[in-house]
Amino acid sequence: MVRKSEKKKSEKKFPNLCLQSGRNGKPGRYYVRLNGRRMYLGYGNGTDKEPPEVKQRYLEAVLQWEKNGCKPIPTHVKTGISCEELAIKYLQWAVIEHRDSKSQYSHCKVAAQLLIDYCGNESVDNFTKHSLIALQDKLVANGKPRPSIDRYIGLIKAIFSEGEYRGWGVSEKTADSVSRVRNLKKGRTLAPEYADVDAVDDEIVIKTLPFMNITIRAMVQVQRICCMRGQDVRNLRRHDIDMDSYEVWLYCPFKHKGTSRGKTLTKAVSKEAQEILKPFLEGKAPTDFVFQPKESVAKFHAERHAKRKTKMLPSHVKRAQNEKKKKRNPKRALNEQYSNSAYYRGVARAIARAQAAGVDIPHWHPHQIRHQSIAETRNKFGDRAARDFAGHSSMKVTDGYGKNKNTGINKKQLERIIKVARNQTWIFSAPESEYPPNPE
Repeated sequence: MVRKSEKKKSEKKFPNLCLQSGRNGKPGRYYVRLNGRRMYLGYGNGTDKEPPEVKQRYLEAVLQWEKNGCKPIPTHVKTGISCEELAIKYLQWAVIEHRDSKSQYSHCKVAAQLLIDYCGNESVDNFTKHSLIALQDKLVANGKPRPSIDRYIGLIKAIFSEGEYRGWGVSEKTADSVSRVRNLKKGRTLAPEYADVDAVDDEIVIKTLPFMNITIRAMVQVQRICCMRGQDVRNLRRHDIDMDSYEVWLYCPFKHKGTSRGKTLTKAVSKEAQEILKPFLEGKAPTDFVFQPKESVAKFHAERHAKRKTKMLPSHVKRAQNEKKKKRNPKRALNEQYSNSAYYRGVARAIARAQAAGVDIPHWHPHQIRHQSIAETRNKFGDRAARDFAGHSSMKVTDGYGKNKNTGINKKQLERIIKVARNQTWIFSAPESEYPPNPE
């Protein structure tokens, strides 16, 4: 007697074409299961129909599988670990290496995911510079910006370099081959460029301030007055501010953009900014952050409670007074410090509230405030003062901010070419009476 399961297996001719569900709105990947192993065939196009190239790969894989006697297909000769295993080892190392920089670790995660999606099952020894160039071309075809592509390709090269250095199964030949891939050149590739960051006018910022909460409003004002970066405002602590040595306060962030390169940063806090910061410094420990989401939410709830029109029930009053009955493990615990996305999101929400109220305000983000502050300082006090006030180590960096863009030459060269151009004349600059008569 033949069992039903054996009968079904004997009747089944071709393995099914399956679709793996996608994540975060991305289409899933098609695969076919052969001898208990998944063989990925490509991504879907967002519709119910399979792409033609996926169907072609599916038929070729099944036919090759049948010719091989229904045995596993030798896709490649694996002489080392797979690219997916290498990427996982690198991420485990990057968690510790970049524990102080969440943004850098997030870039590492994106680069590792690109390597896994493109050739996760391929052996590391079979990965060459041509494989990485093909991935680079794929990112260009998908419309990724050039600086973003260069960043992720550089991180993939770092994955192989670190794998060779730490003995994760990457040969020196493979690491050297991958490191030879060149970056894309500006203006010589189809990949688009990032748009330049323009300064935001003070009038637009002032119109937006009434629609912000107290904490976000103070952060924006301090950033504008002191010409800080967003991370410098978020990292403000009383312990890092010298209030007694000089007429103004001196703020030295414990962590900033140049910390990894061993550089220091000193920001001057004027009296106007001091008056804004004083209410936020009261009752805080020296190591506490000045601007805290917990404090902002508590003030928000206090304002709502003060504006409440209906009376609270006795059970509500009792629950508010009893600390034990309050929610111990909320789904979203408030942080001790504002994150970069939370700061940007607070400004974006204020702009949305202003637009809903009928106030005509274009979209802007906090980093544009710094551009406006540097441009104003440059026009009033000169280039060197703007460089020092902004905390730049080179004048070339300051030249990229504000309305005065870098001309590519120094001041003396600029004065010379202006002098020559001012005294340059030609025949068409002469009066009409001095023109020679037309030959007719």
